Amino acid sequence: TMKEFIANSGPATVVAMDDHAYAAITLNDNVLLVKLCVPNSPPSGNSAQEENTNAHAVQAVAVTFSQETKQLLCAISRHDKYLSIYSLSLANADADSLETLTQIEPTVVHKTNKRCCALAFSHIPLKEDGKKSMDIIIAADLAGDAAAFPVIAGDTSEVQSCDRKVQRLLLGHTASMLTAVKVVDDKIFTADRDEKVRVSSFPRTCNVLGYLLGNEAYITDIDVKKDKYCVTISGDCSIRLWDYNACVEMACIYSEEGTADDSSSDDQETESDKNTKDDQSAHIPVRVSANKDGDTIAVIYNGKDVVDLFSVVIGGGSEMIQKSQSLDCKNPLAICFVNNDLLVLGKEPVYMTRFVKISDGEYAPATERCKISSTVQKIGQDCGIIMPQSILETDDTGKIKLMKNIKEEGENYVEHKPWLNGERIQNKKDKERRRKKRRLAEEVAAGTTTIEE
Repeated sequence: TMKEFIANSGPATVVAMDDHAYAAITLNDNVLLVKLCVPNSPPSGNSAQEENTNAHAVQAVAVTFSQETKQLLCAISRHDKYLSIYSLSLANADADSLETLTQIEPTVVHKTNKRCCALAFSHIPLKEDGKKSMDIIIAADLAGDAAAFPVIAGDTSEVQSCDRKVQRLLLGHTASMLTAVKVVDDKIFTADRDEKVRVSSFPRTCNVLGYLLGNEAYITDIDVKKDKYCVTISGDCSIRLWDYNACVEMACIYSEEGTADDSSSDDQETESDKNTKDDQSAHIPVRVSANKDGDTIAVIYNGKDVVDLFSVVIGGGSEMIQKSQSLDCKNPLAICFVNNDLLVLGKEPVYMTRFVKISDGEYAPATERCKISSTVQKIGQDCGIIMPQSILETDDTGKIKLMKNIKEEGENYVEHKPWLNGERIQNKKDKERRRKKRRLAEEVAAGTTTIEE
Protein backbone atom coordinates (compact mmCIF):
# COMPACT_ATOMS: atom_id res chain seq x y z
CA THR A 1 0.00 0.00 0.00
CA MET A 2 3.05 2.27 -0.12
CA LYS A 3 4.73 3.34 -3.34
CA GLU A 4 8.34 4.20 -4.18
CA PHE A 5 8.64 6.54 -7.18
CA ILE A 6 12.31 7.61 -7.21
CA ALA A 7 15.74 6.04 -6.66
CA ASN A 8 19.32 7.05 -7.40
CA SER A 9 22.65 5.31 -7.82
CA GLY A 10 25.76 6.81 -9.39
CA PRO A 11 24.89 8.68 -12.60
CA ALA A 12 21.35 7.28 -12.84
CA THR A 13 18.08 8.41 -11.30
CA VAL A 14 15.00 6.25 -11.89
CA VAL A 15 11.67 8.04 -11.82
CA ALA A 16 8.15 6.57 -11.93
CA MET A 17 5.26 8.64 -13.26
CA ASP A 18 1.99 6.72 -13.02
CA ASP A 19 2.54 3.76 -15.38
CA HIS A 20 5.62 5.32 -17.00
CA ALA A 21 9.16 4.72 -15.75
CA TYR A 22 12.34 6.44 -16.91
CA ALA A 23 16.05 6.31 -16.16
CA ALA A 24 17.70 9.74 -16.24
CA ILE A 25 21.40 9.08 -16.92
CA THR A 26 23.93 11.90 -16.50
CA LEU A 27 26.94 11.64 -18.83
CA ASN A 28 29.41 14.48 -19.32
CA ASP A 29 26.94 17.10 -18.04
CA ASN A 30 24.28 15.80 -20.42
CA VAL A 31 21.14 13.99 -19.30
CA LEU A 32 19.83 11.06 -21.30
CA LEU A 33 16.27 10.01 -20.53
CA VAL A 34 15.62 6.32 -21.31
CA LYS A 35 12.14 4.85 -21.08
CA LEU A 36 11.86 1.56 -19.20
CA CYS A 37 9.24 -0.25 -21.25
CA VAL A 38 6.30 -2.18 -19.86
CA PRO A 39 6.95 -5.92 -20.27
CA ASN A 40 4.95 -7.94 -22.77
CA SER A 41 3.11 -9.88 -20.11
CA PRO A 42 -0.29 -11.61 -20.22
CA PRO A 43 -3.31 -9.86 -18.67
CA SER A 44 -3.30 -9.90 -14.87
CA GLY A 45 -6.94 -10.91 -14.52
CA ASN A 46 -9.88 -8.95 -13.18
CA SER A 47 -8.34 -7.76 -9.91
CA ALA A 48 -7.04 -4.49 -11.31
CA GLN A 49 -10.23 -3.85 -13.26
CA GLU A 50 -12.37 -4.49 -10.19
CA GLU A 51 -10.36 -1.93 -8.24
CA ASN A 52 -10.47 0.49 -11.16
CA THR A 53 -6.68 0.54 -11.10
CA ASN A 54 -4.19 0.70 -13.94
CA ALA A 55 -2.58 -2.76 -14.09
CA HIS A 56 0.73 -1.23 -15.21
CA ALA A 57 0.84 1.42 -12.48
CA VAL A 58 4.29 1.46 -10.91
CA GLN A 59 4.50 0.36 -7.28
CA ALA A 60 8.24 0.61 -6.59
CA VAL A 61 11.55 1.35 -8.32
CA ALA A 62 15.20 0.56 -7.57
CA VAL A 63 18.53 1.18 -9.28
CA THR A 64 22.16 0.21 -8.77
CA PHE A 65 25.33 1.14 -10.66
CA SER A 66 28.64 -0.70 -10.51
CA GLN A 67 31.65 1.61 -10.65
CA GLU A 68 33.87 -1.34 -11.62
CA THR A 69 31.87 -2.84 -14.50
CA LYS A 70 29.90 0.34 -15.37
CA GLN A 71 26.77 -1.81 -15.46
CA LEU A 72 23.43 -0.16 -14.69
CA LEU A 73 20.57 -2.24 -13.31
CA CYS A 74 17.03 -0.95 -12.83
CA ALA A 75 14.01 -2.70 -11.32
CA ILE A 76 10.33 -1.80 -11.67
CA SER A 77 7.42 -3.51 -9.93
CA ARG A 78 3.89 -2.87 -11.16
CA HIS A 79 0.34 -3.37 -9.94
CA ASP A 80 -0.06 -6.51 -12.07
CA LYS A 81 2.59 -8.26 -9.88
CA TYR A 82 5.28 -8.26 -12.56
CA LEU A 83 8.82 -7.38 -11.54
CA SER A 84 10.94 -6.17 -14.47
CA ILE A 85 14.74 -5.97 -14.54
CA TYR A 86 16.54 -3.68 -17.01
CA SER A 87 20.26 -3.81 -17.78
CA LEU A 88 22.39 -1.22 -19.56
CA SER A 89 26.16 -1.10 -19.95
CA LEU A 90 27.72 2.35 -19.68
CA ALA A 91 31.28 1.15 -20.30
CA ASN A 92 32.92 3.38 -22.91
CA ALA A 93 29.58 5.14 -23.34
CA ASP A 94 29.07 8.83 -23.86
CA ALA A 95 26.13 11.09 -24.63
CA ASP A 96 26.70 10.86 -28.39
CA SER A 97 26.81 7.06 -28.53
CA LEU A 98 23.62 6.76 -26.45
CA GLU A 99 21.77 9.64 -28.08
CA THR A 100 19.66 7.33 -30.24
CA LEU A 101 18.75 5.13 -27.25
CA THR A 102 15.25 6.20 -26.21
CA GLN A 103 13.91 3.04 -24.57
CA ILE A 104 14.96 -0.40 -23.41
CA GLU A 105 13.04 -3.62 -22.90
CA PRO A 106 13.39 -5.65 -19.69
CA THR A 107 16.07 -8.33 -19.77
CA VAL A 108 14.13 -10.52 -17.35
CA VAL A 109 10.61 -10.40 -15.89
CA HIS A 110 9.50 -12.21 -12.74
CA LYS A 111 5.90 -12.92 -11.74
CA THR A 112 5.47 -12.50 -7.99
CA ASN A 113 2.79 -13.95 -5.72
CA LYS A 114 1.85 -10.58 -4.22
CA ARG A 115 2.30 -6.95 -5.15
CA CYS A 116 5.76 -5.65 -4.30
CA CYS A 117 5.82 -2.36 -2.40
CA ALA A 118 9.58 -1.96 -1.88
CA LEU A 119 12.71 -3.02 -3.77
CA ALA A 120 16.43 -3.11 -3.04
CA PHE A 121 19.43 -4.36 -5.02
CA SER A 122 22.17 -6.36 -3.36
CA HIS A 123 24.52 -9.24 -4.08
CA ILE A 124 25.30 -12.61 -2.55
CA PRO A 125 28.57 -14.60 -2.63
CA LEU A 126 28.76 -17.53 -5.03
CA LYS A 127 31.64 -19.27 -3.28
CA GLU A 128 32.81 -19.62 0.27
CA ASP A 129 35.81 -17.39 -0.37
CA GLY A 130 33.42 -14.56 -1.28
CA LYS A 131 35.51 -13.41 -4.24
CA LYS A 132 32.65 -13.88 -6.69
CA SER A 133 29.12 -12.64 -6.17
CA MET A 134 25.78 -12.54 -7.94
CA ASP A 135 23.51 -9.49 -8.19
CA ILE A 136 19.98 -9.97 -6.90
CA ILE A 137 16.87 -7.85 -6.45
CA ILE A 138 15.04 -8.09 -3.11
CA ALA A 139 11.29 -7.54 -3.27
CA ALA A 140 9.17 -6.83 -0.18
CA ASP A 141 5.49 -7.62 -0.69
CA LEU A 142 2.09 -7.06 0.88
CA ALA A 143 2.05 -10.55 2.40
CA GLY A 144 4.98 -9.69 4.67
CA ASP A 145 7.64 -11.64 2.75
CA ALA A 146 10.98 -10.48 1.37
CA ALA A 147 12.26 -12.61 -1.51
CA ALA A 148 15.37 -12.48 -3.67
CA PHE A 149 15.21 -12.77 -7.46
CA PRO A 150 18.08 -13.10 -9.94
CA VAL A 151 18.73 -10.22 -12.31
CA ILE A 152 20.02 -12.53 -15.06
CA ALA A 153 17.52 -14.13 -17.43
CA GLY A 154 16.93 -17.84 -16.97
CA ASP A 155 17.08 -20.50 -19.65
CA THR A 156 13.38 -21.36 -19.66
CA SER A 157 11.38 -18.31 -20.60
CA GLU A 158 11.31 -14.53 -20.47
CA VAL A 159 8.54 -14.30 -17.88
CA GLN A 160 9.46 -16.55 -15.01
CA SER A 161 6.85 -17.64 -12.50
CA CYS A 162 7.43 -17.29 -8.80
CA ASP A 163 8.81 -20.73 -7.90
CA ARG A 164 11.80 -22.15 -6.06
CA LYS A 165 13.92 -22.23 -9.20
CA VAL A 166 13.70 -18.47 -9.50
CA GLN A 167 13.08 -16.94 -6.10
CA ARG A 168 14.58 -17.43 -2.67
CA LEU A 169 12.48 -16.50 0.33
CA LEU A 170 14.71 -14.49 2.66
CA LEU A 171 12.40 -13.72 5.58
CA GLY A 172 8.81 -13.09 6.53
CA HIS A 173 6.91 -10.87 8.94
CA THR A 174 4.00 -12.95 10.23
CA ALA A 175 0.73 -11.70 8.72
CA SER A 176 2.05 -8.16 8.39
CA MET A 177 2.60 -6.31 5.11
CA LEU A 178 6.05 -4.85 4.55
CA THR A 179 6.48 -1.16 3.83
CA ALA A 180 10.24 -0.74 3.27
CA VAL A 181 13.43 -2.74 2.75
CA LYS A 182 17.07 -1.65 2.87
CA VAL A 183 20.33 -3.60 2.66
CA VAL A 184 23.50 -2.15 4.18
CA ASP A 185 26.61 -4.35 4.13
CA ASP A 186 25.77 -7.52 6.06
CA LYS A 187 22.39 -6.35 7.37
CA ILE A 188 18.90 -6.22 5.90
CA PHE A 189 16.25 -3.89 7.34
CA THR A 190 12.55 -4.65 6.84
CA ALA A 191 9.75 -2.40 8.12
CA ASP A 192 6.09 -3.35 8.46
CA ARG A 193 2.66 -2.13 9.52
CA ASP A 194 3.13 -3.58 13.02
CA GLU A 195 5.20 -0.63 14.26
CA LYS A 196 8.56 -2.36 14.01
CA VAL A 197 11.72 -2.68 11.94
CA ARG A 198 13.45 -6.04 11.87
CA VAL A 199 17.24 -6.10 11.58
CA SER A 200 18.55 -9.39 10.18
CA SER A 201 21.90 -10.70 9.08
CA PHE A 202 22.44 -10.83 5.32
CA PRO A 203 22.52 -13.10 3.42
CA ARG A 204 21.90 -15.45 6.40
CA THR A 205 18.55 -13.84 7.12
CA CYS A 206 17.54 -16.60 9.55
CA ASN A 207 19.79 -14.81 12.03
CA VAL A 208 17.66 -12.03 13.52
CA LEU A 209 19.92 -9.40 15.06
CA GLY A 210 17.16 -7.41 16.72
CA TYR A 211 14.14 -5.14 16.35
CA LEU A 212 13.70 -1.39 16.38
CA LEU A 213 10.72 -1.08 18.72
CA GLY A 214 8.95 2.02 19.99
CA ASN A 215 6.76 3.35 17.19
CA GLU A 216 3.06 3.48 18.00
CA ALA A 217 1.73 3.11 14.44
CA TYR A 218 2.68 1.56 11.12
CA ILE A 219 6.11 2.35 9.66
CA THR A 220 5.83 4.24 6.38
CA ASP A 221 9.50 4.50 5.40
CA ILE A 222 13.08 4.07 6.58
CA ASP A 223 16.54 5.12 5.49
CA VAL A 224 19.89 3.80 6.68
CA LYS A 225 23.26 5.56 6.77
CA LYS A 226 26.16 3.16 7.04
CA ASP A 227 27.90 3.19 10.43
CA LYS A 228 25.67 6.09 11.55
CA TYR A 229 21.97 5.47 12.06
CA CYS A 230 18.64 4.22 10.82
CA VAL A 231 15.82 6.76 10.55
CA THR A 232 12.16 5.74 10.63
CA ILE A 233 8.91 7.61 10.06
CA SER A 234 5.49 6.28 10.96
CA GLY A 235 1.78 6.87 11.25
CA ASP A 236 2.21 8.32 14.75
CA CYS A 237 3.87 11.35 13.06
CA SER A 238 7.22 10.56 14.66
CA ILE A 239 10.70 10.71 13.14
CA ARG A 240 13.09 8.51 15.07
CA LEU A 241 16.83 7.93 14.93
CA TRP A 242 18.16 4.50 15.88
CA ASP A 243 21.48 2.93 16.69
CA TYR A 244 20.80 -0.10 14.54
CA ASN A 245 23.71 -2.11 15.95
CA ALA A 246 22.40 -1.87 19.50
CA CYS A 247 18.72 -1.59 18.38
CA VAL A 248 18.29 1.45 20.63
CA GLU A 249 16.40 4.67 19.91
CA MET A 250 18.74 7.68 20.01
CA ALA A 251 16.39 10.59 19.31
CA CYS A 252 12.79 11.32 18.39
CA ILE A 253 10.81 14.29 17.13
CA TYR A 254 7.13 14.62 16.22
CA SER A 255 6.60 16.26 12.86
CA GLU A 256 3.39 18.07 13.81
CA GLU A 257 4.92 19.83 16.82
CA GLY A 258 8.52 20.02 15.60
CA THR A 259 9.85 19.58 19.14
CA ALA A 260 12.28 16.95 20.31
CA ASP A 261 11.13 14.09 22.46
CA ASP A 262 13.23 12.31 25.08
CA SER A 263 12.73 10.02 28.03
CA SER A 264 12.33 12.93 30.44
CA SER A 265 9.25 14.21 28.64
CA ASP A 266 7.36 10.92 28.50
CA ASP A 267 5.42 11.74 31.68
CA GLN A 268 4.65 15.27 30.50
CA GLU A 269 2.91 14.44 27.25
CA THR A 270 0.29 17.08 26.51
CA GLU A 271 -3.25 16.50 25.37
CA SER A 272 -2.27 18.08 22.04
CA ASP A 273 0.44 15.44 21.61
CA LYS A 274 -2.07 12.66 22.18
CA ASN A 275 -4.58 14.18 19.79
CA THR A 276 -1.92 14.48 17.10
CA LYS A 277 -1.01 10.81 17.42
CA ASP A 278 -4.63 9.67 17.41
CA ASP A 279 -5.86 11.96 14.65
CA GLN A 280 -6.19 9.86 11.49
CA SER A 281 -6.42 13.01 9.35
CA ALA A 282 -3.05 14.37 10.51
CA HIS A 283 -0.36 14.92 7.89
CA ILE A 284 1.36 11.56 8.10
CA PRO A 285 5.05 11.46 7.09
CA VAL A 286 5.29 9.12 4.11
CA ARG A 287 8.84 9.40 2.73
CA VAL A 288 12.23 10.07 4.30
CA SER A 289 15.68 10.46 2.79
CA ALA A 290 19.07 11.28 4.31
CA ASN A 291 21.75 13.18 2.41
CA LYS A 292 25.21 11.85 1.57
CA ASP A 293 26.82 13.15 4.75
CA GLY A 294 23.93 12.02 6.93
CA ASP A 295 23.61 15.40 8.66
CA THR A 296 20.32 16.34 6.96
CA ILE A 297 17.07 14.40 6.69
CA ALA A 298 14.22 15.32 4.33
CA VAL A 299 10.62 14.30 5.05
CA ILE A 300 7.43 14.68 3.02
CA TYR A 301 3.86 14.19 4.22
CA ASN A 302 0.58 12.90 2.92
CA GLY A 303 -1.46 15.83 1.56
CA LYS A 304 0.94 18.56 2.69
CA ASP A 305 2.65 20.98 0.27
CA VAL A 306 5.95 21.13 2.10
CA VAL A 307 9.28 19.35 2.47
CA ASP A 308 10.67 19.50 6.00
CA LEU A 309 14.41 19.34 6.61
CA PHE A 310 15.86 18.12 9.90
CA SER A 311 19.42 18.49 11.11
CA VAL A 312 21.04 15.47 12.73
CA VAL A 313 23.80 15.47 15.32
CA ILE A 314 25.36 12.09 16.14
CA GLY A 315 28.29 11.39 18.44
CA GLY A 316 29.73 12.71 21.64
CA GLY A 317 26.83 11.30 23.62
CA SER A 318 24.48 14.05 22.45
CA GLU A 319 22.38 12.55 19.67
CA MET A 320 19.80 15.04 18.47
CA ILE A 321 17.37 15.67 15.64
CA GLN A 322 15.68 19.03 15.16
CA LYS A 323 13.72 20.78 12.45
CA SER A 324 15.87 23.23 10.52
CA GLN A 325 13.84 24.34 7.50
CA SER A 326 10.59 23.97 5.56
CA LEU A 327 10.57 24.14 1.76
CA ASP A 328 7.40 25.00 -0.14
CA CYS A 329 6.71 22.31 -2.71
CA LYS A 330 3.43 21.50 -4.43
CA ASN A 331 2.12 17.95 -3.92
CA PRO A 332 5.40 16.10 -3.17
CA LEU A 333 5.17 12.35 -3.75
CA ALA A 334 8.79 11.18 -3.56
CA ILE A 335 12.16 12.54 -2.48
CA CYS A 336 15.75 11.54 -3.10
CA PHE A 337 19.11 13.07 -2.28
CA VAL A 338 21.58 13.00 -5.17
CA ASN A 339 24.81 13.63 -3.30
CA ASN A 340 23.69 16.70 -1.31
CA ASP A 341 21.11 18.01 -3.80
CA LEU A 342 17.47 17.18 -3.12
CA LEU A 343 15.14 16.00 -5.90
CA VAL A 344 11.41 16.13 -5.19
CA LEU A 345 8.95 14.36 -7.49
CA GLY A 346 5.44 15.80 -7.44
CA LYS A 347 2.30 16.26 -9.43
CA GLU A 348 1.83 17.93 -12.78
CA PRO A 349 2.65 20.38 -14.31
CA VAL A 350 6.01 20.82 -12.53
CA TYR A 351 6.64 17.10 -11.86
CA MET A 352 10.13 17.55 -10.41
CA THR A 353 11.90 20.24 -8.37
CA ARG A 354 15.57 20.40 -7.41
CA PHE A 355 16.81 22.05 -4.21
CA VAL A 356 20.48 22.84 -3.64
CA LYS A 357 22.49 23.67 -0.55
CA ILE A 358 23.45 27.35 -0.45
CA SER A 359 26.26 29.12 1.40
CA ASP A 360 24.55 29.42 4.78
CA GLY A 361 23.81 25.69 4.89
CA GLU A 362 20.13 26.02 4.03
CA TYR A 363 18.42 24.64 0.93
CA ALA A 364 16.78 26.68 -1.81
CA PRO A 365 15.31 25.98 -5.27
CA ALA A 366 18.07 25.66 -7.88
CA THR A 367 18.61 28.91 -9.77
CA GLU A 368 20.42 27.18 -12.60
CA ARG A 369 18.44 24.99 -14.94
CA CYS A 370 18.40 21.42 -13.64
CA LYS A 371 18.75 19.06 -16.58
CA ILE A 372 17.18 16.11 -14.79
CA SER A 373 14.17 18.14 -13.59
CA SER A 374 13.62 19.85 -16.94
CA THR A 375 13.92 16.56 -18.83
CA VAL A 376 11.41 14.84 -16.54
CA GLN A 377 9.07 17.83 -16.73
CA LYS A 378 9.18 17.86 -20.53
CA ILE A 379 8.41 14.16 -20.91
CA GLY A 380 5.58 14.44 -18.37
CA GLN A 381 3.98 17.37 -20.17
CA ASP A 382 4.49 15.84 -23.64
CA CYS A 383 2.85 12.58 -22.57
CA GLY A 384 0.14 14.25 -20.48
CA ILE A 385 1.00 12.11 -17.47
CA ILE A 386 -1.34 12.46 -14.49
CA MET A 387 0.36 11.65 -11.21
CA PRO A 388 -1.49 9.95 -8.33
CA GLN A 389 -2.93 12.06 -5.53
CA SER A 390 -1.05 10.12 -2.85
CA ILE A 391 1.36 7.24 -2.37
CA LEU A 392 -0.85 5.90 0.42
CA GLU A 393 -3.67 3.61 -0.69
CA THR A 394 -7.09 4.12 0.87
CA ASP A 395 -10.32 2.13 0.86
CA ASP A 396 -13.76 3.32 -0.26
CA THR A 397 -14.29 5.13 3.03
CA GLY A 398 -11.00 7.03 2.74
CA LYS A 399 -9.31 5.02 5.49
CA ILE A 400 -5.61 4.32 4.95
CA LYS A 401 -5.17 0.63 4.23
CA LEU A 402 -2.01 0.44 6.33
CA MET A 403 -4.07 1.19 9.42
CA LYS A 404 -5.18 -1.84 11.37
CA ASN A 405 -8.88 -2.64 11.51
CA ILE A 406 -9.43 -1.56 15.10
CA LYS A 407 -12.96 -1.14 16.44
CA GLU A 408 -14.45 -0.27 19.79
CA GLU A 409 -14.70 -2.93 22.48
CA GLY A 410 -17.68 -5.21 22.22
CA GLU A 411 -17.58 -5.59 18.44
CA ASN A 412 -15.47 -8.80 18.47
CA TYR A 413 -12.23 -6.98 17.71
CA VAL A 414 -9.06 -7.43 19.75
CA GLU A 415 -7.77 -4.22 21.26
CA HIS A 416 -4.60 -3.03 19.53
CA LYS A 417 -1.49 -3.32 21.67
CA PRO A 418 1.63 -1.54 20.37
CA TRP A 419 5.02 -3.17 20.72
CA LEU A 420 6.68 -2.65 24.11
CA ASN A 421 3.27 -2.20 25.74
CA GLY A 422 3.73 -2.62 29.49
CA GLU A 423 0.55 -4.63 29.98
CA ARG A 424 1.53 -7.04 27.19
CA ILE A 425 4.95 -7.61 28.76
CA GLN A 426 3.42 -8.22 32.19
CA ASN A 427 0.86 -10.66 30.74
CA LYS A 428 3.70 -12.58 29.11
CA LYS A 429 5.57 -12.80 32.42
CA ASP A 430 2.43 -13.99 34.24
CA LYS A 431 1.82 -16.62 31.57
CA GLU A 432 5.37 -17.91 31.89
CA ARG A 433 5.06 -18.00 35.67
CA ARG A 434 1.85 -20.05 35.46
CA ARG A 435 3.46 -22.43 32.97
CA LYS A 436 6.39 -23.10 35.31
CA LYS A 437 4.01 -23.61 38.24
CA ARG A 438 1.96 -26.18 36.28
CA ARG A 439 5.10 -28.00 35.18
CA LEU A 440 6.37 -28.18 38.75
CA ALA A 441 3.02 -29.53 39.95
CA GLU A 442 3.10 -32.24 37.25
CA GLU A 443 6.63 -33.27 38.22
CA VAL A 444 5.67 -33.46 41.90
CA ALA A 445 2.63 -35.59 41.04
CA ALA A 446 4.78 -37.90 38.94
CA GLY A 447 7.35 -38.23 41.72
CA THR A 448 10.20 -36.95 39.61
CA THR A 449 10.89 -34.05 41.92
CA THR A 450 10.14 -32.94 45.45
CA ILE A 451 9.40 -29.59 47.00
CA GLU A 452 11.74 -28.70 49.83
CA GLU A 453 10.12 -27.48 53.01
